Formats: sequence, structure tokens, C-alpha cells
Amino acid sequence: MKRSEILYSLESAQVAHAKWLGYGRQLVEGDNLENAQTPLKCTDCTFGQWFYSEWLYIKNIPGFKEIESLHKEFHELYEALYNVALQVHNSRTKRRLFASKKEKEQQLEQMNVYYKRLEEKSKRLLNVLQKVEMVVSAMSDRLFERNMKMNTQEPASSQIDS
Repeated sequence: MKRSEILYSLESAQVAHAKWLGYGRQLVEGDNLENAQTPLKCTDCTFGQWFYSEWLYIKNIPGFKEIESLHKEFHELYEALYNVALQVHNSRTKRRLFASKKEKEQQLEQMNVYYKRLEEKSKRLLNVLQKVEMVVSAMSDRLFERNMKMNTQEPASSQIDS
């Protein structure tokens, strides 16, 4: 794994997650829902596919374990927001859901809470992605290569002596 590949993926993740946050805002506002981005599992988005396919190489670089948990939580929050937004903005379910003004206000508030949490998670995730990008950029070539080799070696307990 090359340093440039890691850096490119970290930069791409920052752009992609900013877009996903925009999709979340679209859900809250109820704009163009027929084209709303459906939720993906954290392993199915472009960054997640790269992240989990390269985990063996990157797992010990400082910050990557935090990225994993934030990334997963981000996707879970987006899915929760998506599900509530579809209920709130779907004309067929609106009449059933909102028998009272209070119920409507509660659903709208829940949507806003999910979005605020999504926004906070996104900020934390982007912050960590930027920090990891700086760490990877600042590593000496020797340290980077040693880290890559260390990450791909079998644990001592699983090695079999011949």
C-alpha cells in the first residue's frame, strides 16, 4: 500500500462525507425526496470498501480505529434520519402519523435531532480524517514502510515453526 493511496482515500472520504451531510439536510427539508440518497452500510460506501479492504495495512496507523467507529455511527445516524424523513414527508403516511399537531412537531423535532447528531458526527469524522492525513503525510518514509510491514505480519502466536 502506498502513502499516496492512503492520502487520496482520506481526502476522498472528506469530500464524500460532506456530500452525505448535504443529503441529510435534503431529507430534513423534504426537498426532492424521490432522489434522496438511500442509506448504505458503512462497508458499502466507496470509503468503506477501501477502508475494510485495506484494513490489514492501515489498522495500526494512529486514528484509523477512531475513524472506523465514527464512520459506522455516521451511517447509522443517516439511516435513522432517512427512515424518519420518509415517514414525515410521505403524503400517504402523513395523515396517519400526524393525527395531532403535537405528533407532527415531535416527528419534525426527532428529524432535527438526528440531523444535528449527524452534523456533529460528521465534524468529528472530518476532524479525525484530517488529523490522520497529517500523520500519514508527516511520517518518515522509513516509519511508514515499517508500519506497513508491521501491519501485514502474522501475529507471533499464529506463526508455525517449521
